[in-house]
Amino acid sequence: MHTLLAIATLAISLSALADSLPGRYVLDRDASEDVTAVVESAIANVSRLKRNRMRSELLAQLRPSPTLMIRAEASGFVITDSEGRVLRAIPGAPTARITTPRGEAATVDAYTRNDTLVVRIQSPAARREQLFMANATELIVASTYTLNALDAPIRLRMVYRREAQ
Repeated sequence: MHTLLAIATLAISLSALADSLPGRYVLDRDASEDVTAVVESAIANVSRLKRNRMRSELLAQLRPSPTLMIRAEASGFVITDSEGRVLRAIPGAPTARITTPRGEAATVDAYTRNDTLVVRIQSPAARREQLFMANATELIVASTYTLNALDAPIRLRMVYRREAQ
């Protein structure tokens, strides 16, 4: 019985997200957090020797895409950034193995929570959890990035405006 309830709940969540999430979005830099300031705060207590390298790596990893395209598929969503990188998020599917843009092995899984798509990407050195929340005019991408080398996770909130169809 619990399995049927979980399947029904997932189907309802996917249906609601399939209506609200797909679209083409453009980053609203003024409404989004400043990535550089967030990174500087996160590495403030890192030794000077490691700080410069860590700063450039984090800025490259956390730099938001200027545009995002999200489309619905039968079992989930395809998220494409402005550089053509594609992430297939299938809520409830088994964890998938991928290679990150940096060439690292990682795992990806996705699930829905209310009207939110949650995508988790984990490699041996880091973990990223992204929450995708959309309405008629905008997409909020709230990310938590946990890096083994840092004492606390980095939290970042980006706002994207939906382009008219």
